[in-house]
Amino acid sequence: MTRTFAALLALLAGAAQAEVSGASERRMFVEVKLGSYLPLVDRSFTGQVGPYQTVFQNAPMLMGELELDYEVFQKIGTLSFGLGAGYAEKYGRAKAVTNSSGVTTMLTEAQQQAQSTGIKVVPIKALAIYRFDWLLQTFDVPLVPFVKAGLVVMPWFITNGPSIEIAEGLRGEGVKLGFAGTLGLALCLDFLDKRLARDFDTSMGVNHTYLFGEVTLQEVFDVVATGPDFSSRHWMFGLGLEF
Repeated sequence: MTRTFAALLALLAGAAQAEVSGASERRMFVEVKLGSYLPLVDRSFTGQVGPYQTVFQNAPMLMGELELDYEVFQKIGTLSFGLGAGYAEKYGRAKAVTNSSGVTTMLTEAQQQAQSTGIKVVPIKALAIYRFDWLLQTFDVPLVPFVKAGLVVMPWFITNGPSIEIAEGLRGEGVKLGFAGTLGLALCLDFLDKRLARDFDTSMGVNHTYLFGEVTLQEVFDVVATGPDFSSRHWMFGLGLEF
């Protein structure tokens, strides 16, 4: 009888722990996110209208990002290393065209309607991430603050119609290098339906599901030729899955 009672207590304790930390081992974290990205192209044009405002009216780009993290430490919070890749683009009316001889011609209003120009950026990041999820794992508190820091490689392109823009003999494409720092807060959704969360873990291996918001400070610099300033301070919101 004593052994049966002890076994029952052990099972109940295991079930309670599973509700907090999930039944499966935590190894990886996947994030899918969207946000508003406004590059600081006009930052150096103090006291005057810059090219980004002229062409795009200072409207932000819609950026999407995918991030994959591998967890290496899970004692007091979780330390991870990850890779992220994103994409953003913005189109507006071209104000001028440059021919193959390098001659630039201003477009009329009617020509601007038919001729588009665009900016495309592809930020790629190598990151270190710390999530303070100790309160979640220990006391089932669903709020998880986190910080990220890392290096950024950002290929960029400026198009005029279907072709790469050429201005003063320079092609509108290049690569930026820099760094990024991020602060964020995640809400673990398991408390909404713990039974469903356990079933999701059992069937799909998803230990926790999160909604989160984050703000990023990003500074990037030219590698070879001088190009626009694609540094930014931007918000992103997304869904995170821990496996």
